[in-house]
Amino acid sequence: MGTVVIFLISLLGISLIGHNVVISIIAFIIWAIAWGMAPLGLQLLFFSTAGNAIEAMSPIYVGIYQLSVSLGALIGGLAVDTINVTSAMWLGAFSFALVLIFLTVTSTVNNRSLVSQTE
Repeated sequence: MGTVVIFLISLLGISLIGHNVVISIIAFIIWAIAWGMAPLGLQLLFFSTAGNAIEAMSPIYVGIYQLSVSLGALIGGLAVDTINVTSAMWLGAFSFALVLIFLTVTSTVNNRSLVSQTE
């Protein structure tokens, strides 16, 4: 969830204060750090839920990761072509906000489930 927050902060920084060169450079560095953390975080998430089927989860992880990058490039490219560059950043920030909400809700549901099982 931390990687999602870092992505969201960097994209909001680029979208809101992108006209400032120093802020843009800092935001892009933060974005690059999050981009580097994403594969490891996703692998940990996938493999922690795989149980004994880690080998079966590996191609699913690769496929979903590649599909996500491809769709992000397609949708972001369409946003840049039809609107402007900033729209792609806002679209990315919006999608990461949705992911953050989804992860928060599922984490809360899973925690409640674990608490009810231990009682």
